[in-house]
Amino acid sequence: MLRRALTLLALPLLLLSQGCATSKPPELLTKVQVEKIRIPEPLLSCPDDPDIPDPLNDANLADYLLSLWQRGDDCGAKIGEIRDLNK
Repeated sequence: MLRRALTLLALPLLLLSQGCATSKPPELLTKVQVEKIRIPEPLLSCPDDPDIPDPLNDANLADYLLSLWQRGDDCGAKIGEIRDLNK
């Protein structure tokens, strides 16, 4: 009686496992290719430091600090783009 119950229980399990089978064999990878990302040349350089103004008055100092700030923003944006390439 127990043998017949196990047989009846095993039959549906065998049928269900056949539903997972595939008719074609798995496809094997035969070629591995590594590609190196080339970073665009404009992203690899930052603008030169601005020259320190010769008559150092308030207006020239403000222009100089603004130029330094813009240079930092430009370099920061380029580093952000390089970081995005590495994702």
